Formats: sequence, C-alpha cells, structure tokens
Amino acid sequence: MQLLLNGYSYTQIVEICECSRRAVAKAKKVVQAHQLTLDEMAVMTPDRVARLFPDRHREVSSQFDQPDFAGVVERFKHARHFTLQQAWQLYVARSADHAMRKYSYSQFCARFSAYDEQHDVVEVLHHILGKAMHVDWAGDTLAITDTVAAKTVPAYLFVATLPHSGMIHVTAALSMKTEAFIDAHIRALRYFGGVPQLIIPDNPATA
Repeated sequence: MQLLLNGYSYTQIVEICECSRRAVAKAKKVVQAHQLTLDEMAVMTPDRVARLFPDRHREVSSQFDQPDFAGVVERFKHARHFTLQQAWQLYVARSADHAMRKYSYSQFCARFSAYDEQHDVVEVLHHILGKAMHVDWAGDTLAITDTVAAKTVPAYLFVATLPHSGMIHVTAALSMKTEAFIDAHIRALRYFGGVPQLIIPDNPATA
C-alpha cells in the first residue's frame, strides 16, 4: 500500500515484494475504498491491516473441527503401520461439537502437508523423471494356503516405486532369495514399461 501511494507501478511492486499482480490489485482496491494516505500508512498497525484484509480462509477453517496433527506425528513415530488414512478415520470418528464440520480425506492430507512444511516433519526430496526406481521387501508377510497340500506358507511383498510419479508395483514371492528378487524386478520393469537409469534398493540382504 505504501508503494502504491508512492507511485510505484504494478511491475515494480511485484518485483520488490515478490507477490502476484492480483495481490497488488487487491491492495490498490483497499487503498481507494478507504482513501488511505501516506500519513495513515505511517501509523498503520497489524490489527488495522487484518481488518482491511480479512482472512476468509481462517473464517472458513473456524467452522471445521481442527485435526491434532502433532498427535498424528507422534503416532507415526511409535506405530509402524499407522497411515494418514487411519489418522483421518480417527479424526472423523472422534467426538466434537456437532456444529463443527469435518475435513474430507483430501483436505486432511493437504492440511497435513502444510503442517509438514511449517514444522519440518519430513524432508522434501525432489526426484527427476525417469531417473530411478526404488525397491525393497516391505511390510509383514502374507499367509498363502495351499489347499492341495493342506499347508500355509508365507509370501513376501516386493515393492517397486517411481518416486517422481508415485507409480507403485507390488508383487508377492514365496522367498526373498536372489531368483525371486530378480524375477520381481523383471515384473516391475515390465509393468512400468521401461527401465530407469538407477535401481535403488533400501537395504535388503538380497541386494
């Protein structure tokens, strides 16, 4: 608002403040609507600014039951199989004022991502398209029943993912030996329809 009143152009203000032209236009609208002057800007307080630019998103958020993301993070630390989907289900199920609305799963995830960024919960990794495929034996074993032999044997899950796109391939194997490890890679590469520059295992003994 000060820059506008000092005669700076939209382009100059965008470069100085690193903001959008829409933000400058909004500020100009407020300056004109309230006939603000440089003298008034000199004594402008944060509270006055907040009244001039009401946060509609905050008003909408006040209608929703707010998730306990700090508690979700703690649960992640101590529960190996806890997922964000489960965290959302617990959030939806918990008691709250009936007048309060609940966030949808997609909104819940978006807000958790924002919480991540503000609290450095996770490190953000930037992946290059087609650069790597990440692989590992993952999770608990599954029980497969051989009805002919009347016995149950464990199956091990091999997971391959392309981190840039988030594509995932999962296959089950009857062992974690070299032959099964190689076969699982072949299945994953056929599924993805290509070969990356790198294949990165976590730390499986088979690798």
